[in-house]
Amino acid sequence: MAENYGAKVHSVGPDTLQVEAGGIIKGQGGAYTVLAADDTANTVNIDTGIDRATTFQIQIRRAGVEVQDAAVCSMAAGVITVADGGTYALTAGDIIHWLVA
Repeated sequence: MAENYGAKVHSVGPDTLQVEAGGIIKGQGGAYTVLAADDTANTVNIDTGIDRATTFQIQIRRAGVEVQDAAVCSMAAGVITVADGGTYALTAGDIIHWLVA
């Protein structure tokens, strides 16, 4: 049986969860739906609200299927940037699931 070591999970919005341990936010995750304006700009910036985050992970889904193409991704000060790259092109309606810690 796994222990949670006092960690608490909070829903902080319709698409965002936080993990708290010892009164400190340890990580956060959520989902972002790509808009037509993002598609036109070929980039999207997702503000995670965790400016001290040092690592991130994303998963992109299109029409319910994981997109395996290579997007260009980076993070600075808790803002994840996802852009066209390789064979991936941002498409309105894509859902970007993200985690930061």
